[in-house]
Amino acid sequence: MFVAKDIEQKKRVTSLDPEWGSRLDELRDLAASGRLVCPGCEQMLRFRVGEQRRPHFAHRVLSECPLAKQSAEILEAKAKLYVWLCTKYSGLVEMDVDLHIPDWDRVADLVVHSPKGKTFAYWLFDRSPKNRFALLSDHSALVTKNFLFTESALHKEEGNSLSLTAAQRDFLVNSDFDPIRSSGHLHFLDSASGTLTIYRALDCICKPTLYAYNIIREVPLASALIDPANGEIACKEDMPTFLKRKEAQKRSRVVVRPAAPKMPAPVIEPPFLQERHVLYEPPPRQAPVKPIAPTEPEWDGVYTCEMCGARTREASMTMPIKKTCICNPCLPEYNKKRLKGLALKG
Repeated sequence: MFVAKDIEQKKRVTSLDPEWGSRLDELRDLAASGRLVCPGCEQMLRFRVGEQRRPHFAHRVLSECPLAKQSAEILEAKAKLYVWLCTKYSGLVEMDVDLHIPDWDRVADLVVHSPKGKTFAYWLFDRSPKNRFALLSDHSALVTKNFLFTESALHKEEGNSLSLTAAQRDFLVNSDFDPIRSSGHLHFLDSASGTLTIYRALDCICKPTLYAYNIIREVPLASALIDPANGEIACKEDMPTFLKRKEAQKRSRVVVRPAAPKMPAPVIEPPFLQERHVLYEPPPRQAPVKPIAPTEPEWDGVYTCEMCGARTREASMTMPIKKTCICNPCLPEYNKKRLKGLALKG
C-alpha cells in the first residue's frame, strides 16, 4: 500500500507523492517510530524501499485489512495512474479514499478534486467484484465514477471480439467519445508497460458474453487525455467523435421561435386632418326609444246586442271577447233564425 495516516498531524501521507521523492529516509523513520498507521485498520506500518518495487507501506503484523489484500498488479496499475493524474492535477489527487457508499466495502483507488469543484473517482479491477450493484446503484451528484480493468482481466477472442465477464458487462458506459448507438466502452491498463487500451463501440454478437469492438485505442498512459467535465480518460483520436456529438447536442438544444408578426406602419395624416380629428367630436349615440302602445280604457261590463244594438248588462248569451250579446227580448227571434238555418242545412 502507498498511503499511511500520520496520527500526530492528522493527515494522510502518500509515498508516491513527489514531495517525498527525496525524503524516503524520513518516511522510514516516521514509520519506525509508530507515527504512521494504516488508514483502514489503524495498525502500525513499516516503510519499505526496494529495487524492484516502488516505495510502499506494509503492515507489521498480517492483517485482514482490505488495503493489505490488493494484488501486485492492482498496486502497480494504481501507482501508474496516480503519477499520471498528478501531472494533470498536481496536489489534488488522493489515493485509497473511502467515499462511504452504502453496502460497498471498497475504497476508491484514486480521487481527483478538480479546480472547478468536481470530484472524479477511479476504481481498478483485476476480477469481478461481488457486490458491484451497490456501487452502480449509487447516483451521487457530487462524484463522477470511472472504472478501469487490468490487463489480466482482458479476454480476447477471434474476429475482433472480447469475452466479457459479468462485471465488465455491468460497467459498460456510453460517453461522448463513443459513436452514437453503441453499447459503450471499456478501459484496460497494462500495469507492466503502462499502456492504456480502450475498446469502443462494443456490441453483443453472442449473448451473454461475446462482444465485438469496432474501435480500439492503444496509447501510452502518458499521452492520454482527460475530460475535465467527468474525468473520463480518452485519446486524441477520440476528439473528432467528441466534437461531433457536442455539436449535435448543441443543435438539439436550440429552440426555434416563430418570428413575431409584422405590424403595419402607422399612417401619418396631414396636419389639417389631424387638427380636424382633434376639433370634431361626433355626438354620442342614443339608444332608440320604443313607442309606447296606447292603453285601452277599462271595460264597464255593458254588452251590445247583436240583434237590436241595445246596450245592457242582462243577457242570455254573451260573447266576452267581442263584448256583444243577445239580449233577453231578442233571444226568441235569435233562436228561430238559428233553427231555420239548421233546417236548411239538413
